[in-house]
Amino acid sequence: MVALRRLYRSYRTYFDWTLIVIAIIAILVLGAIGFQKNLAVTDAGRSYSLATLFYLALQMFLLNSGAVAEPVGWELETARFLAVLAFFAAVLKTAVAVFWRRVDEWRASWARGHTVVCGGEATGLLMAAERLAAGEQVVLIDDVPDRDLAELRDLGALALVGDATNRATLAKAGVRDAARVMIAVGDDATNLQVAAATGQLCRDPRRAPPTVIDVHCVDTRMFELLEPVSGLGRVREAAGGEYRRFDPLFDGARALLDAHPLDREPIAACSPLVVQLVLFGFTRESECLLLQTARMFHYANGFRPKV
Repeated sequence: MVALRRLYRSYRTYFDWTLIVIAIIAILVLGAIGFQKNLAVTDAGRSYSLATLFYLALQMFLLNSGAVAEPVGWELETARFLAVLAFFAAVLKTAVAVFWRRVDEWRASWARGHTVVCGGEATGLLMAAERLAAGEQVVLIDDVPDRDLAELRDLGALALVGDATNRATLAKAGVRDAARVMIAVGDDATNLQVAAATGQLCRDPRRAPPTVIDVHCVDTRMFELLEPVSGLGRVREAAGGEYRRFDPLFDGARALLDAHPLDREPIAACSPLVVQLVLFGFTRESECLLLQTARMFHYANGFRPKV
């Protein structure tokens, strides 16, 4: 299956829509020139407007109007064959894309214990790549039909085109049988909407272990609006599912400070040193660094970091 996908990827490389558009322009120009020369000989005395010549050239895409009396110049001959090739290339490209979408939907319906990633933006693609690297089977839901997911597909991911807020799409991805669902579709409200729909589909108190539902949510107060009745903070439990909140920027700030602590050497209780952190601009990234600094760094001399 992976080998077939790579073959399809090479086909897409050589038969991209850009190439087809260039061929269409060449067909129209060569066709108009060819028809003008042909009609000047076969229908002498009549003049045809440029619009009529382009209309005759357009009809060649329907495999029509190419049958003309001799002589046929090289321009019209080239345009006729290019029109046929462009027509079948476009049909084949569309048919193959639809075929692979149906194959992914069918394989997703049989998946068990897999990971469903909702969202095809940078965060979703990164999560999908990490889960694939960990050896998990991944089903990605993306609402952009034309997004290039060839690299993920080559790694074994299944891609479904659809709206993750729609329960039918989530059901196609097999969230009922998934071990984990990771949601990074858009803003907090949209992500929580998808999380709530996922929790409803996974509602089965007999599930052991419950489905882990990771939700990209910045606002902790919005996260606590989720349906489950127990649990606070970053984890909330529900029948058949366990909601977990994550924030890549917030978690990334902690990882950055773990790798590069503000104190290069341990500060003793009698030390007069005061750690200072300088932030240029107050963006979302600097806010996360500020909050993680306040949480993580408490020194023996009693001085807290200055920001």
